[in-house]
Amino acid sequence: MHLDMGKPASKDDPVTFQADTVDYNDAEHTVTWSGNVQVWQNDHVLRADRIIYDRDTGVVAARGNVATVQPDGSVLYAHYAELTGGMKDGIMLHVNAAMADNAKLAANGLRRTAGKVNDLSRAVYTACEICAKDKTKPPFWQFRAFGATQDMEHQKIDFRDAFFDIMGVPVLYLPFFSITDPSAQRHSGFLMPGITPHDRYLGTHFTIPYYWVLNDQSDITVQGLFSTRTGPPISAQSRHRFNFGRLNVQGALAYETHHPYEYRNDFGEDA
Repeated sequence: MHLDMGKPASKDDPVTFQADTVDYNDAEHTVTWSGNVQVWQNDHVLRADRIIYDRDTGVVAARGNVATVQPDGSVLYAHYAELTGGMKDGIMLHVNAAMADNAKLAANGLRRTAGKVNDLSRAVYTACEICAKDKTKPPFWQFRAFGATQDMEHQKIDFRDAFFDIMGVPVLYLPFFSITDPSAQRHSGFLMPGITPHDRYLGTHFTIPYYWVLNDQSDITVQGLFSTRTGPPISAQSRHRFNFGRLNVQGALAYETHHPYEYRNDFGEDA
């Protein structure tokens, strides 16, 4: 069944519903869709097992396998959603987001404002693969935050009262931390941090890259490395695009705090 509502959530933007079954309640002025429900309005799409639409308020309440496709292409999954204003405002409970570059964002709750800002409570963010055998097992690394804000207009995610976990163990507390949204193509900000649990020369090390857009043709990436076996080096890469080609310049600066004899080769012998 495919229907256009006579009284959509916005006067300018029509709402289109599709479902297996439909039930009209004239007394409560509601319409209930059940079975493979899909809702379209502008560039917002909502899917669920069951959706109740209030014709007086324009509120859409969705339950069961709720999924919303955002304008940037990312998908939000939830147990329950209550949206209004052309699905640009509302709340969602038990949220999971599938983002670009294998990034994953989960939260107990989400409040959407104007379709541009998502405020999340008890948020968890990672780009590691989730264990297929035991999905409750923590990923190798993750950010856990009391609160987070995904600003889709400025393409960034801000974390508040956050812990950086390795194998489920908190190793660093960050009162505030901001990263570039994975959907951003060219946007200044911190990029995905990296962790190597063991390296022959560096031991366990953690990298934090920062991407700085200078103009439409130039950018700089600066990366700090923190290791258990050596001093903290800083590396940088500058890129510039000309009409006739490209120029890449790389450099690094490091302060060595360990001596060569402290390294060991692959046979367990001193180097």
